Amino acid sequence: MLAHGLRMNSLQRGGNKIPSHRRRFATQVKYEDKLDYTTNVTSGMTKPVWYEGKGSQLPKFEPLSQDASTDVVIIGAGIAGITNAYLLAKSGKSVTVLDDGEFVNAGETGRTTAHIFNALDDRYHTIQSYFGKEDTKLAAQSHTDAIETISKIVAAEKINCDFSRLDGYLIVGEECDPKELDKELQAAKESGVQVEMVDSAPHLKSDGRAIKFPGQAQFHINEYIAGLTQACVKMGVKFHLKTHVKEIEGGDKAHVKSVEGFTVHAKHIVEATNVPISDRFTMYLKMKPYRSYALAAPVPKGSVPRNLWWDTSDPYNYARITSLNDKHDSLIVGGQDHPVGQAHDFEKRFYLLEQWAKKRFPEMGPVSHKWSGQVTEPHDGLAFLGKNPGDKGNVYIITGDSGQGMTHCTLGAMIITDLINEKENKYAKLYDPSRKTLHALKETITENLNTQAQYKDWIAPADVSDVSKIPRGSGAIIQTGITKTAVYVDENGTPRACSAICPHLGGIVNWNDKEKTWDCPVHGSRFNKFGLPINGPCKHGLAPKEL
Repeated sequence: MLAHGLRMNSLQRGGNKIPSHRRRFATQVKYEDKLDYTTNVTSGMTKPVWYEGKGSQLPKFEPLSQDASTDVVIIGAGIAGITNAYLLAKSGKSVTVLDDGEFVNAGETGRTTAHIFNALDDRYHTIQSYFGKEDTKLAAQSHTDAIETISKIVAAEKINCDFSRLDGYLIVGEECDPKELDKELQAAKESGVQVEMVDSAPHLKSDGRAIKFPGQAQFHINEYIAGLTQACVKMGVKFHLKTHVKEIEGGDKAHVKSVEGFTVHAKHIVEATNVPISDRFTMYLKMKPYRSYALAAPVPKGSVPRNLWWDTSDPYNYARITSLNDKHDSLIVGGQDHPVGQAHDFEKRFYLLEQWAKKRFPEMGPVSHKWSGQVTEPHDGLAFLGKNPGDKGNVYIITGDSGQGMTHCTLGAMIITDLINEKENKYAKLYDPSRKTLHALKETITENLNTQAQYKDWIAPADVSDVSKIPRGSGAIIQTGITKTAVYVDENGTPRACSAICPHLGGIVNWNDKEKTWDCPVHGSRFNKFGLPINGPCKHGLAPKEL
């Protein structure tokens, strides 16, 4: 979960002189009025399958309540931040982890489908066209090493997280060219991956040929994070949750400061926040945020083999099996990605996922869980892991997961641990956030044109003409003078208003009726229904407004 601050000074001024209706509104949206984590377990209202049973028992820690000093302060308690904390602590560094969630893993890591694989998300033949054969071979090796690192951590710390090694299969997507498989098979082999073409993937014979990727893996993400956190605590790592960071400063006097006014001084700062929250422009010209969708449904125990499946569609579909209970497993299916804030057909996307799954897994029962998450796509297909460009040298970022958060985040922790310890890392240059992405110039131009086009919402008609037209439990944009206002109407019919202008770079937010959030289509910042920030790059909330 991202760590954020919120500006409320304008509502807090004036004491008892504030009219009564404004005092009520100030109480409703004050800084302390955070997400209700009993229902809003992560960065939205939908509930991932991972939060059932043991997966709901995630560690909680007290907020930061005094100034502190440490070797490394990490912002973010998902897989990137906690893996980095673990590896740094193993190397002898003192570490403090800050996060604004009520429990660890309350952000995008908890919304994953937890595939752990080296079958590159953007395909080997594409990465070859951007980086050449030698660097693509290095990329393949890096993901294989990340899988091994996860495996070793599970074994060393005896983490009971249903970790298993298994085979993955790439199949041809519907209405896709079957020759894509031949091209990918050759590129993967040239990259040193042990792959082979098979007549069909297990359980998916009607889909025809498939590329078999041996040695992939999967686990229960919440159980893994819980075990990893416990291992960190045993080594002395300090965790402070419900702590919102408003200031990050690198250099000789490196520190981070919370909105409550407490400061953590450190020699190094790591932003493990899905996207950087200290960078305003640089990294956002190199990547784009997407929403991705997932669902889970029961299948009879043992009726579907434990494998990973992906297809070549764009966006592609993927599936896996995880344990559910003595009688059933759970089939998890994902896909249907779209740029953040640029779609409203959420139920249609779940419907399409369900139809794709039913065709291939007729054993599946009624859908039990539907959720969405956020992934960041670098324009050249590889994550940005290392020193933050333009910063003072001791601020590091882990971002651009490209749909491979489990391996990219683990890899980022490995690279940054070596950089902080001044050790050579053979992958550091490949994933350097300062690298130029000119080799993916067409993708960069296309994505940035799409981003700039979102500013058209400034002159677009409002969603509704009047607050009275907004259904209870929903939100919409209304026109107020020359600007726009985001209005959420609660179940009692009370409207809650805030500016529709994202404080990051001025995009107009859109209402996400599935997650009950305000999503910015420019750079992917997201805010809860009251305007409080839940996903960067924006560190501040949507300014409260009167109606």
